[in-house]
Amino acid sequence: MKTLKSLFIAIILLVSFQYKANTGGETVAKEVSNRVKQAVIMPESMKQKNGSHKVTVSFMVNEEGKVTEVNALTNDTDAKRDLEKQFMHLSFKELAPCVRHSIDINFLLL
Repeated sequence: MKTLKSLFIAIILLVSFQYKANTGGETVAKEVSNRVKQAVIMPESMKQKNGSHKVTVSFMVNEEGKVTEVNALTNDTDAKRDLEKQFMHLSFKELAPCVRHSIDINFLLL
């Protein structure tokens, strides 16, 4: 039953991303948005709540593109910890190092 519930949530979950490109233009913004969309999953704590949840994640990368700093702006402390952990495993070689980047992630649970 739990698997069926998770599948149902995954089907009705709509996630949109908007990367604010500091450098590199629209192509880089699409690449970053696509990578985040493929890698980031909705935190469990947000799955318990209906409605829309917008989280702005700001992050920095090093010269190799590895995320070195991340801050998820949300009042949900469990979601914040989960999203920051997920971002620390990402790599964005196309982004300028030592520059603050941000992306808006909109989770919608119907």
